[in-house]
Amino acid sequence: MEKYLGIRYQRAGNSTKGFDCSGFVKQIYSEIFGIDLPHQSSEQNMSSVLTRVSSDELTIGDLVFFSAGRNKKGINHVGIYLSDGKFIHSARSKGVVVSNLE
Repeated sequence: MEKYLGIRYQRAGNSTKGFDCSGFVKQIYSEIFGIDLPHQSSEQNMSSVLTRVSSDELTIGDLVFFSAGRNKKGINHVGIYLSDGKFIHSARSKGVVVSNLE
């Protein structure tokens, strides 16, 4: 996943020219796990190929979902858990970065 660090954010992006958050997750899950996820964080959250775990059970590769922004209604952001409270994702302002869950 580190090879994608610094790739710019692009709305609806799903390539090394630019990723949105769900496009990045879709790429990684296809490349590493051979799992084809939809290209929408809310649909990824509902995917039947994934198993829900609590935040204290997170392991490397688990998806973390967020309700971000002004209205905080529904899932609208996703990233991939790394370890030690960190996750990798494509952020609008920074592109693909590692951030703290806090």
